[in-house]
Amino acid sequence: MKQNKGEKNISTQANNTMMKKKRREEEEEEKKKKKKREEEEVNPAAAQHQEEKKKKKREEEEVNPAAAQHQEEKKKKKKRREEEEVNPAAAQHQEEEEEKKKRREEEEEKKKKQKKSSTAAEGEQLDLRLVEEMQQFVPDIKNKCVCLRSGRCSHQENQRIRQNMADFLSLISVSSANLLLFPRRYKEQEVEIRKLRARHHFLERIAEGIPRPCHQVYIRARKMFDDRNYNGRFSKEEVHSLMKLQTLHGNDWSKIAEKMDRSTYSLQKRFAHIAAGRGAWSVEEEFRLKRALKAHLEALAGGPAGSEDSAASEGPSLTRDQLCNNLPWKETSQQVETRSWTQCRIKW
Repeated sequence: MKQNKGEKNISTQANNTMMKKKRREEEEEEKKKKKKREEEEVNPAAAQHQEEKKKKKREEEEVNPAAAQHQEEKKKKKKRREEEEVNPAAAQHQEEEEEKKKRREEEEEKKKKQKKSSTAAEGEQLDLRLVEEMQQFVPDIKNKCVCLRSGRCSHQENQRIRQNMADFLSLISVSSANLLLFPRRYKEQEVEIRKLRARHHFLERIAEGIPRPCHQVYIRARKMFDDRNYNGRFSKEEVHSLMKLQTLHGNDWSKIAEKMDRSTYSLQKRFAHIAAGRGAWSVEEEFRLKRALKAHLEALAGGPAGSEDSAASEGPSLTRDQLCNNLPWKETSQQVETRSWTQCRIKW
């Protein structure tokens, strides 16, 4: 009972000190405002000079948020020291609350990680069950299963797409691949082309022998056979018109492509270079790039960097091909925020 009374006294003292502190801060702020008004009336040039200093500080914080965060932490530490000098019991009470908050956040993060790992394991178990069920009807299904590929297409895959497209064109007796891949450009023949595609299973035919989803192969074929995709470098006039059209139409790249006679892919790529940041990379940008790729590389290595398994293993855990190729550049550029995916790839 005595301990409970002591705890209640400490909490009441802490609340009283906090209330007094708030009142003092409010009084100080009012005094500062009065002083500013008097200074502005007496010397407006000095007041303007102070406003310019504040603007510079804000710009520095936007450019380098890590330094601004470091300064905020310093201010917090000073406040804590002052509180400890005035009322050590209240300061101790606040420290205990902060420690509790940190523990709660750590526990929540651990729970999230456990949920992700459990969902991934459940997905693998479901896939194995489906394979076992299918084995009753197809005994050799495990030998027939093929892992789908992702990332950049290889030279062999590109050749196979060209061969499949040539076979399909000869089958339906159509002269150009653009008619099949871009029927909207040929409005008079659009209906007939779409019927031919559906009748002869166009997507399945061009994806034959390629261990990828049909939609992925279709996107690759559109890039390969598009006449507008390989028109050389953008001139200054084209860049200027691209910026104008993007402000008018937004990200409606098909409409912009019709007016500029360029492919949607090339326009998106070029605009990403123009719109994103330029110049030398800052320390904060490099840190964000490394942090964005760290999780992907740890998953490839089979564990977090610096773990006992990775330390015990002899030699490098990742090859050069794994470190450089088939990395999620669009996701990394979203996490870096100030650079395009191509800039991130070149920097890496």
